[in-house]
Amino acid sequence: MKQQGINDERKKEIIAQYKIDNHIDDDDDEILYSSQNVKEAAKIRDNYQCEMDHGHITFNARSNGMNYVEAHHLIPFSERNHYDLSIDVVENIVCLCPNCHRKIHLAIDEQKKQLLNPLFNSKIEGLNKV
Repeated sequence: MKQQGINDERKKEIIAQYKIDNHIDDDDDEILYSSQNVKEAAKIRDNYQCEMDHGHITFNARSNGMNYVEAHHLIPFSERNHYDLSIDVVENIVCLCPNCHRKIHLAIDEQKKQLLNPLFNSKIEGLNKV
């Protein structure tokens, strides 16, 4: 999917600056095409708490003064082209502390499953509705 009017060099510049400004490491696709409003709505919905454990307190974010959490697509955003409907919806977003978020991305498969299974189970009804 190529966005008109933005060449590859400009996309790289936008992505690099966004990562610097927001201190995140979302993949390039997610930064260019995912709605930051959807992610923020999920954070508000979850009261800026880690969905794995509400006791995971991080720090107050400079952007809004709230507990810092990160938004994670349960159905990976990179898989969006396999669906007829958008997966960039609040129902597909979980809020996680940075440690839990990194664990989902970087842990061994068994530990990832231990995190993802309860999250999917808690979101399946909402995902089925959308």
